[in-house]
Amino acid sequence: MDDKLYGELIETGKKQSGMLRIMVITNVILTVGILVAFVLVIPKLLSVVNDVQQAVTEVQELSSSAQDSLSGADQIISSANDILNDADQMVIYADQLLKDNSASMEEALNNFNSVDFEALNNAINDLADAVKPLASLSRLLD
Repeated sequence: MDDKLYGELIETGKKQSGMLRIMVITNVILTVGILVAFVLVIPKLLSVVNDVQQAVTEVQELSSSAQDSLSGADQIISSANDILNDADQMVIYADQLLKDNSASMEEALNNFNSVDFEALNNAINDLADAVKPLASLSRLLD
């Protein structure tokens, strides 16, 4: 019986040994596969991380440029508002000037309209007639 028991133990040991070999081979294959995957994936992963860092840097630069542009636009808008305020103030001053001087301008226009141009022309002609002899005398003396 001992031979039979030994025979079964040896056979069981062989089976277990075969299973252990299969497990070791499977573990070696899995380990090699994982190492190959890391060797292939890690450089690509590092490349992707590098690309992401470059993209983030470019986005930060664009953001900075956009902020500079926005602050320039704010300055332009502020200057435009100042110009509009100055123009409004100028219109107010011009309106006030017209209001203040409208009575004087109306009086000047009324005085101009009340001038008798016919009498003025006659007076000028009379003056010209009176000055003609003096002009002739002055030419003779020269």
